[in-house]
Amino acid sequence: MLETNAANMLAMKRKVCVYKAQGKMKSAIRELTTLLQTFQTDVESWKELVTLYMASGDMKKALYCQEEVVLGDPHNYQNHNRYADLLYTLGGEANVRCSRRHFAYSLELSPENNLRATYGLALSCYSLSSLMASKQSNSSGSRGKTKKTKKDDTVGDDEDELNNKLFDKSLELLRSNYADSILSKQIEKVASTMKTTYGQNEKSAKRHGGSSSGKSGNSNKKNGGGGGSKADAKETDVGDID
Repeated sequence: MLETNAANMLAMKRKVCVYKAQGKMKSAIRELTTLLQTFQTDVESWKELVTLYMASGDMKKALYCQEEVVLGDPHNYQNHNRYADLLYTLGGEANVRCSRRHFAYSLELSPENNLRATYGLALSCYSLSSLMASKQSNSSGSRGKTKKTKKDDTVGDDEDELNNKLFDKSLELLRSNYADSILSKQIEKVASTMKTTYGQNEKSAKRHGGSSSGKSGNSNKKNGGGGGSKADAKETDVGDID
């Protein structure tokens, strides 16, 4: 079929499926990339390419493809959830901040029963709080010549206030969504632990570059499209929340 019509989308997709079923991920990725060179606006193919790259462990390329998915279908809240998941997985302050934006936008698009975005928003705000606290601690402890301006202080205060409000709202949504569930006690335990250790998780701060020389893994090419990961925490080990 492809010899007769090289642009036969169904035949090309079938070929990708065959390679995927055989476990030949590299061949499947190669064929899907070839397909997208011809059908660049096929959102479903971009989604499949994201899945293949994630299965191969290449999160940066998966993020690149997910950006195309968001641009092609910006009003689908699940696309923003997946994009935010990838950003948080890559880590780094810029990525976590961007993941917070997309989790929040996902909740704006679908505020009810959107538990993935609700917990993702709580987790990204939680991580940013520890990261910002770590940076403030390092800044106050240093004796460099750099002086903070009033504008810097204002921006920092506004960011702290925004993060606090989003964090409180996410915990409120978590509790309300699980109010009648058998998991309500576990969720309350997680929420209480996160609230108690908010801004104090050094493990989370280090993971995202707060007190180390790590660089942000942000590879955004279009600043995230239209808008603006996972969940078991032990009360005795707050380092598990990262």
